[in-house]
Amino acid sequence: MADIFLVSRKSFLTDFLLPIKKFNNNPDDYIPFEWDGENLVTLLPFENKVFMLSEHKVVKTKFDKEVGESFYIKKPARLCEIFKMLVDDIVALKTFPDRLTHTSKNSKFVYRLIDPIIGKNSMISSLNVKRAKSMETIPYLKFDKDMVTKIRKFNSSFNDPLTILSFLNIEKEVWIKFALGNEEAQFNTHLKADEEFEEFRMGSTVLNYLENLPVELMLETNKQIMTWNVNKTETKITYIVTRKNHE
Repeated sequence: MADIFLVSRKSFLTDFLLPIKKFNNNPDDYIPFEWDGENLVTLLPFENKVFMLSEHKVVKTKFDKEVGESFYIKKPARLCEIFKMLVDDIVALKTFPDRLTHTSKNSKFVYRLIDPIIGKNSMISSLNVKRAKSMETIPYLKFDKDMVTKIRKFNSSFNDPLTILSFLNIEKEVWIKFALGNEEAQFNTHLKADEEFEEFRMGSTVLNYLENLPVELMLETNKQIMTWNVNKTETKITYIVTRKNHE
């Protein structure tokens, strides 16, 4: 018997599927989706340097689901292209053990799912959804759209995955520093750095996946992990990175 859930075509594509495609578009990878209440959740690693936790609130479900119940897809780019061709504002999807389907008066498709046993056995990661969602965090910084745009532009000027991003306390203000070998650039955000401000050093990979949207940074209580949180209408995306120690 099929499980049925309804999604907003525009939100599901733009805020959920396309960021997944951008983060991990390797055609050989299996993408896990699991249910958490009314949310469809996925956690993806990028070489264990940064993780993306994405939670999408669907419009409606028509089945009794358990937390952690999963299905797996492959080639997210193909599913994105399918959704771009749909015209209905609300899309009803059915999941069977081996396929995801949709049928309406305007369109229909069948999209192959990966065998859950194969999908589960392929998931080799140092982090899982339960651990990611249960992290205890404290506020660190908030950046508006303009500041995020500026940070991403600075990073793109280095255009190297080895670039190091640091948050510094200089004369009680937060400065951002980019460093690559003997090259560096830094600027003042003009945000206040109080006495408890914790300087943080990390790889800049996460900036490749951000959009020019406001973002809230949080530190896990042990201050070894930082999360970059982006809230959209029906989707919350959390990028998770670890502190990089000085070499």
